[in-house]
Amino acid sequence: MAFSTIDSLSAFFPQLIAGPIVHHRHVIPQLSGSRFLRFHGTDLTVGFALFAIGLSKKVLIADKLRLPKNFESPFKAGSIIEFWRR
Repeated sequence: MAFSTIDSLSAFFPQLIAGPIVHHRHVIPQLSGSRFLRFHGTDLTVGFALFAIGLSKKVLIADKLRLPKNFESPFKAGSIIEFWRR
């Protein structure tokens, strides 16, 4: 395997942690395919649209929700008792 192939494969390390675990023989052909590292206008448009939809949902909906009292940073507590009270 070439160094660039190993480097590209290691860039997908978060997938190895989050799963599903994929054998390298399934990933390497995708990295050497004709579409790898090529940007298409339709892909960029769809990606930007999905990003814009997600950002608008976050700004319009999630920022207006009030979280319950138990979300007051329990991991910043000074003791176990305070941790469970938060």
